[in-house]
Amino acid sequence: MAGLRSLAPERRQVLSRRAFLAGSTALAVASMALSACAGTTSQSAAGSVHNSGTSSPAAVTTSAGSAAATSGSVSVPTAHITWSNPSGDPTDIAIVKKFFQSFQQKYPSIRVDVQNIPSGFTQKLETTMAGGVAPDIFWMDTLNLGSFASKGVLLPLDSYIDRAHFDLQKLYPALLAGYVYQGKRYALPKDNGSSVMAWNIDAFKEAGVPAPTAEWTWNDFLNAARKLTKRSGTSVARYGFGPPQGFSHIAPWVWQHGGDYFDKSYTKCLLNQTPAIEALQFLSDLVNKERVAPTVDVIQSQGYFPLFENGKVAMQQMWPGNIPMLRVGVKAFNWDVAFLPKGVTRATFVNGAGNAVWSKTKAPEACWVLIQYFESQQGQDFFLASGKGVPSNKAVGAKYTQQKPPPASLHVMIDDLSFGHTVVGPATWNQISNALNKELAYLWDGSRSAKEVCDRLAPEIDTFLGSKH
Repeated sequence: MAGLRSLAPERRQVLSRRAFLAGSTALAVASMALSACAGTTSQSAAGSVHNSGTSSPAAVTTSAGSAAATSGSVSVPTAHITWSNPSGDPTDIAIVKKFFQSFQQKYPSIRVDVQNIPSGFTQKLETTMAGGVAPDIFWMDTLNLGSFASKGVLLPLDSYIDRAHFDLQKLYPALLAGYVYQGKRYALPKDNGSSVMAWNIDAFKEAGVPAPTAEWTWNDFLNAARKLTKRSGTSVARYGFGPPQGFSHIAPWVWQHGGDYFDKSYTKCLLNQTPAIEALQFLSDLVNKERVAPTVDVIQSQGYFPLFENGKVAMQQMWPGNIPMLRVGVKAFNWDVAFLPKGVTRATFVNGAGNAVWSKTKAPEACWVLIQYFESQQGQDFFLASGKGVPSNKAVGAKYTQQKPPPASLHVMIDDLSFGHTVVGPATWNQISNALNKELAYLWDGSRSAKEVCDRLAPEIDTFLGSKH
């Protein structure tokens, strides 16, 4: 129903204490809004790459405006467009390069310049829109959708979908639900990212802990975390669990306990109600009371994912997009993925990446051709090969589970869609995210209880809700 999403940290990133506390409470896309002047890496569809520097905005779109070719029922114009993506990862960039080379071969009349932006993506996007030089088509997540759509800067896709008789049934419905704002569809999902649990198979065997099952509970999880933690006095050789990074990974725990962040009408924050308070206190206690999870200082010094990769954390929440990183980073033990443990109900956060179009683009038809290629089996096969994210196309998603392990239980990434929560953030998401950033930091360092934090948060967030959604 409602929730918050954060991308997991990049590989080997060591966070400052302040950055970690903020990252533990806000959407990573919001966290990436560091500077509108961040450097950008761009590449053409043919594969050339250059740095755009610190002051160059996205390339201005030009279009001949006439249909140059047709492919089936798709009218293909002659156009020059820009696609923007929040990534600085070399593996991602290489995959994207191959994808657009394939697109260029199929649609040679459409030239695409690619911008890979490693940081400050959301702020940079807002700045280029304000300056009238935004990319034509770009990565979009569900929580930021309302903020952009409410300003009229996104192009509704409904008429394009209807005219092309585009079959939405071929995509997973849980993903589709996240890109509709006030009755209009502003993006189509290209992949899925749900919160799941990575676990160290060897550590579980050593500690005599049963493997996680589809039915394991919070009690099972807590008992496992206690047994998996190896402590000698004040020294900890291994923690049972790595505390969730980002509210997106925290959100499922709130839902599982019967809580939520907002009511259905988005007029009231529900974090100060008992289920949400108890869920957040449970997570805080893992660090500050049970001591089965590392503190902020430990994560600051050793890095979030390196703790799991080096065997110093036995369980850790992750996204499907983290799989290639873990396949490389984990060398000394066997690992797999599992559903998150369930509370009074089952829940996880479902999101991923969608493609949205700037409302002022001069080449909307070319953007629509590109979106359709992203959703096609041919286009999605490129991202399937990378192992980053679950394809949004059901036919390609079925092949996702047949990849060579690790992890062996890739089906978890598909099966959890049946109980996943997909959320479109309100128009005031940035203000809400900032409020969460500020207050929830006190929860993780143990200086305030969940009730104290939530009692402060709810009325503040209420001021951002109501008719603004």
